[in-house]
Amino acid sequence: MKNIYEVALGCFTVAFISVFMMNANASTYIDYPDGSSYTVPDGQNVYVTNEIVFTKRVYANGAVYFTPLAPNAKRDQEVSSTSGLTPGSHDWCKAFVPWSNGFTFGQMTWDSQCDTNNDGVYNSFDEGWEG
Repeated sequence: MKNIYEVALGCFTVAFISVFMMNANASTYIDYPDGSSYTVPDGQNVYVTNEIVFTKRVYANGAVYFTPLAPNAKRDQEVSSTSGLTPGSHDWCKAFVPWSNGFTFGQMTWDSQCDTNNDGVYNSFDEGWEG
């Protein structure tokens, strides 16, 4: 049987970790093809599709109406310096700022197509360098 100090220490450790885990959160970011992004606030529903999304409203008289949901036009920041450039091209690789928005599809593209020698820099030592 465990002594009371081991049980108390275990409970304290669990409580201590729980307090810090409650404060930990992750934000969801949406990166758009034009280079802009949007941070999804807590509690907002997100639908990622190329199809039309409908909302359903049921009235007291039994009528049911479906209305199309408008796409979100909100953005967090100005268009980045890579907007209008083809991802993976020489100019895009030079303009892209690695890890500026965390691990995104843009970062994965930069890692695989720009930084071919995995040194964290796009320069003349990489295969696609044309400058």
